[in-house]
Parts: sequence; C-alpha cells; structure tokens
Amino acid sequence: MSVIQIQNLSGRISSSFSSAYVADQITMEIDENSTIGILGESGSGKTQLAMTLAGLNNANYQMERGSIHYKFNGLEEFTVVPNDIKIGSNEISFDELQTKLTRDGIYGNRIGFMFQDPGKSLNPYWTIGRHFKEILNTKKEDDLGLFNTRKEEIYRALKLDIELDNRYPNQLSGGQQQRVVVALVLVSEPEVIIADEIATGVDASVKRELLDYLLYVKHLTKSTLLIITHDIGFLLKIADRIILMYKGSALQSLDADIIRSVILSAQFINQDVLKSKESIPGNMQRNHNEGFDSISQQLHPYLRGLLSAYIYNIPLEGDIPDPTKPTGEVCPFAERCSDRM
Repeated sequence: MSVIQIQNLSGRISSSFSSAYVADQITMEIDENSTIGILGESGSGKTQLAMTLAGLNNANYQMERGSIHYKFNGLEEFTVVPNDIKIGSNEISFDELQTKLTRDGIYGNRIGFMFQDPGKSLNPYWTIGRHFKEILNTKKEDDLGLFNTRKEEIYRALKLDIELDNRYPNQLSGGQQQRVVVALVLVSEPEVIIADEIATGVDASVKRELLDYLLYVKHLTKSTLLIITHDIGFLLKIADRIILMYKGSALQSLDADIIRSVILSAQFINQDVLKSKESIPGNMQRNHNEGFDSISQQLHPYLRGLLSAYIYNIPLEGDIPDPTKPTGEVCPFAERCSDRM
C-alpha cells in the first residue's frame, strides 16, 4: 500500500525576476515500510520534492499541476491539488497543506524530517529536554511513562547521555546535534521519515554513524524512509528502491539490487580501468555506455553517467540546464546525453 502517491506533479519557485521549474510532471508512489532513495546531482529538485511532501516549501513555491495523495493509518485520506483547481471531496488546496499537516499533527507525528543542518530542527533557546516535552504535548494519547521509556531506549541506541537533556543545542557537538535530531524524529514514531542530504559534508566516520542510525530506524520501526542524496554509495547501503531525478523530473525508478549487480559486474569487467583515470580510453570518458554489461544498458543514460563517476572516477560532463527554462517534451538530460543521435 502506498502512503503517498504523487501524480504528474509540477511546480516552480517564482521571484520578481524569473521562475525556476523545480518539479516537472513527477509521478511516483511511496510504499509503506519501504526505503526509497531519491538520487541526483545538486540542483535536480530532490530537496524541493521532499519539502513539498512535508509542506515546508517557502512562500515563493507554487504547485502548478498534478496531485499528492496521503493515506496514513487511522486518518482520513486526503489529496492536495493546485490552488486554482476546484476542490473536490477529500481534497485541499496546496496553500492549505502546511496548515493541515500542523493542525492535525501529521507533520512530526506522521511525517518526520531530518535536515542536512541539524540546527534547523533545534530551537537555540530550548534545552534538549524541552524539545522532547514539546513533542509529548502534541501526542495527547501518549502515556508519559511509555514516552520516556521509548525515549530512553532510543538514547541508548544512539549512544546519547540522558544528561544532554539539560543542555542547549550550542553546547552539543555537531555529531551530538545530529543524533538528537534523529532521536526527536524517532520518538514520535512517524510513518514516513524524510532524510535530506544528512550525509553531505561530513567525514567518513560520521557518515558511517549516520548510516548505522538509519539502519537502526529501519530495524526498529515500520516507518517508510525517504532518503535524499547525491551519494550513490551511501544510498546503496540501505535503499530498496531508487528514483533518479534530474532538473525536477523523475527519470527512472528501479530496484536498488539492479544497480548493485551492475556495479559488481562492471568492477569485474573492467578491473584494469579501476587502476587510474589515465588508463581510461578517451572514448570511454565521453561515452558512459562502455564498461558495463548488457543489463546496465537498460539504465537511464544519466544513471550510467553517475555510475561511471562513482566506479571509474569519470566525471559526468556538463551541468544541469538552466532551471528557469522549461524542458518541454524532450528528455531533460538530452543536452548531456551520450546516447543522443
């Protein structure tokens, strides 16, 4: 069963000077109890999609077309549509989404969000303990004893000292802040957890810790994990399914095991290529089809390009096109595609 269904979603961020098209006819289903990775370079629209699902877009974002359908356990289903669309049964306008998610306790209790910068989730004027008390206040049905027991179990799993409850965010290290944010999300037992680039800009040891935390979440809860990242290696250690995004478009959705098998076979096929970038023939640097087995030819050319960069250290040439220019009917990757005629 799908917790969230996205159908033909298009949206843009407008300013007095221009508009950036950050979502372009996105269609996808987010199934319950799954771990889905949203993969793409910076500027591909991953974060804007995550913010849209959680109702966290800034005021300049406009949902232009499509719909988002939410189906949480024990709650009435509802569908979000653009502001200028006539509202039908169980439908709300996009402008009403943030209010509904907050008013009905959906954001926080049903949808948890982990930001790349943990400071965005922490109030600098509250102690860590106060943060947890505020969460408890929104969970009217929760017993204080059960809540504290759950919190203590999470603290132990994340190697957090209960004494941190008396400290303020600025008195914690970056790693401690990140773990506290994970704990704040977990204690609410949300059905969907969105992790936005939490492994970006951290060293290898912290990245391993973050992966352990997410694996802990996957083991402990039945939550759906939506992981936003440009780090293929990080994603392949945990994801069940990967959705490829580029310039606001969802180009491909596939089982993560397919990519794992492609990487494994590519490493065996081209062991000599792995030795150094200088050993790579010039035509291979231009054509990302080479160096893979026949199964991988079914992958989108953009994904093959990302895999070439990951496996062989072959950079993907070019940049994501100007987001202020609509894509039209052609594939948004066409300008950089080695397959184009």
